Amino acid sequence: MVMNSYWRQKFAWSNMRHDMWNECRKQYYFHYIKIYDGLPNDKNKQILWDLRKMQRLVFLKGRLIHHAIKEHISSISKGGMKEDDVVEFFLKSLNSNMEAREKNITEIYNGFPIGEKDLKAVEEDGTKQLKNFCNTIWPDYKDAKYLGHEQLTNFSVDGINIWIAIDLLTEKDGFHVITDWKTGTEGYIDVSDSNQLGTYILWANRMMNIIPEKIRGEIVYLRSAKKETTQRTG
Repeated sequence: MVMNSYWRQKFAWSNMRHDMWNECRKQYYFHYIKIYDGLPNDKNKQILWDLRKMQRLVFLKGRLIHHAIKEHISSISKGGMKEDDVVEFFLKSLNSNMEAREKNITEIYNGFPIGEKDLKAVEEDGTKQLKNFCNTIWPDYKDAKYLGHEQLTNFSVDGINIWIAIDLLTEKDGFHVITDWKTGTEGYIDVSDSNQLGTYILWANRMMNIIPEKIRGEIVYLRSAKKETTQRTG
């Protein structure tokens, strides 16, 4: 039996889906498959869609840090945001999410309240990471040719639709550099075996017609400002 084009689109590959499949296939089922089951007015179906929008606090923090960085880079052509503005953008976004915490934070929905100490730790860690970005990390990219950031795009490999979201794409010293910001602690990812960066490099090779030897993938850890790079051969 061959899957039709509609469902091939629904079940496109992405690194997030790949990781979820490996970690918990039950979660994958409810997150990507069960939501399409049942009648349009099925209350259980709507509950699944609402739950799908929720995030654990640690993942919410990561998303908001990425969003603050996105806004900062987007503003460069207009003079850029100051460090305090980037931090304030993050803190305001966090506060807005906390006001609707019952709807968007998994722990609270499941009956595990977030205390002031927990919230303070998120604020402090997010602030530290963004200050690292503004003062230590971003200056390394000022001499690079900007090609894009936060690019959500897709391409096809052997008929499989693949979605990617590139945090930053630049060109420097004859290389196209694909950068991925990480808000977690280093040591959990072997950059040379990263499916995520490997897929990004494949995209640049196929969609931009750049030979793999001229593409460099890099992971930048915002908390430590540590950078790890990889290249793939054709």
